[in-house]
Amino acid sequence: MEKYICEQCGGSINPVTMRCEYCGTRYENHNNQIIRVETFHNPVKTLEAGCRISKFDVEHIGAEMERD
Repeated sequence: MEKYICEQCGGSINPVTMRCEYCGTRYENHNNQIIRVETFHNPVKTLEAGCRISKFDVEHIGAEMERD
C-alpha cells in the first residue's frame, strides 16, 4: 500500500477518515491504491513563525534544567 501522503500539499492523510489533516483533501482506498476524490483550500497558504531567545535566557534556562 502507498504511504498516506497528500499529493495536494504533502501533508499526512488520516487512514481512518481518509482526509488530509492539513488541507482537507479527501481520498478513498480502492484495491490498495489511494485515490484523491476532492480538493479543498487550493492553493494552500504556508505560514511561518519565529522566536528569539537571548543568550542570557538560554544560559539561565539551561542551568535550571541541570538542577532538576
